[in-house]
Amino acid sequence: MCHRHSFILTRAGKVFDGMGLTDSHTTIRALAGLGTEDSSSYAFEWQPPPNWPDSDVHSGLTQDTAPIPSWEMKARHLNAIERHIRNRYPDMEAWNSPDVVCVPENIETWPGEIHVPQGATLTLPALTKVSGDVRAYQGSTLTLPALTKVSGDVRAYQGSTLTLPALTKVSGDVWADQGATLTLPALTEVSGNVWAYQGATLTLPEGFKK
Repeated sequence: MCHRHSFILTRAGKVFDGMGLTDSHTTIRALAGLGTEDSSSYAFEWQPPPNWPDSDVHSGLTQDTAPIPSWEMKARHLNAIERHIRNRYPDMEAWNSPDVVCVPENIETWPGEIHVPQGATLTLPALTKVSGDVRAYQGSTLTLPALTKVSGDVRAYQGSTLTLPALTKVSGDVWADQGATLTLPALTEVSGNVWAYQGATLTLPEGFKK
């Protein structure tokens, strides 16, 4: 289930979201090619208002208070928001389902955290660097064959499968939940703790010591 949907709106009327992997406005701005402290775009969160979808889409919006753009939204901006929301969440069934992941396969860097939603399957063959946590939620499958560095935690939640065959450095914790499969055969350095809970399968290089 999605508890909120984060996105930004540019003056040109374009809407950008986290591609199903993040709700961080900072990351969304970076993915859109804007600065992380960009003040030219509006940042919003949305939740379905009562009686969705037979209600006003804009009544479910909450605007991020900082930074505030200097331009005022017009009808075309509001229309762009409505098109985006109704395309993503046409009814409550869509809202209550895991987000659809729509990430270009050729993406090489991710400027924040990656949160793979419950039950999703994702492979990003060109991704080499993540500037935040990598988290595979319950029942999901994430494969990042070229990833070498994670600036955060690596977490495989219950029943998930997380495969990172080239990863050598983690600037945080490594965490395998109950029933999860976490494969890290090239890992050489972990700045935090390494945890493997009952029923987890954690693969590390032979002789790895923390």
